[in-house]
Amino acid sequence: MLNENLFPLSETPNHIPKRNGRKRPKVTVYRWAQVGICGIRLETIYIGGTMHTSHEALARFFERVTVAKRGDCPMLRSDHHERVVNELDSLLA
Repeated sequence: MLNENLFPLSETPNHIPKRNGRKRPKVTVYRWAQVGICGIRLETIYIGGTMHTSHEALARFFERVTVAKRGDCPMLRSDHHERVVNELDSLLA
C-alpha cells in the first residue's frame, strides 16, 4: 500500500460517492476497516499512529464486496472458521 495514493481513513467519505446526496458517516468507513462487509475488510495501514487507506484499496474493497454480494464466489472463510468446521465434521462423523 505504501506505493498507492494514501490518505487518512477519516477523510475517506470525501473520496467515495455520496449516498442519498450525503457523505457516508466516518463510523461506516471505520466499520468497513474493522468488521468489513461479507467478510471483506477495507485494507488499511498505520502511519504515525493514524490509519490510512488508498484509492486503490477502496477500488479493491468495492470490487470484492460486489462479487461477494452477487454470489459469484464461494463463501469466504477464515482459517479459524475452517478449523471449527473440520472439528465439527470429525465429531459428527
